[in-house]
Amino acid sequence: MEQYQRKLDEQKEEFQKRLREEMIRERNREIEAIINKLGDETHDTQKQLMQQYERKVKDTDAKWKAELDEQKAIN
Repeated sequence: MEQYQRKLDEQKEEFQKRLREEMIRERNREIEAIINKLGDETHDTQKQLMQQYERKVKDTDAKWKAELDEQKAIN
């Protein structure tokens, strides 16, 4: 009977160990998915910011050129 109890305890421990390992694998998959999503969002945000920067530079250059042309016309 004692040997049978030990065997059941070992099976129970092995089962719990497998459950823990599966839980850890699932958690790691979820973390990886979140990291990938954040990476994608960061890339998209960086792309949008770069486009805004380029648009502002272009607008500023156009404004300065227009002011310079205006000053040349006045003089």
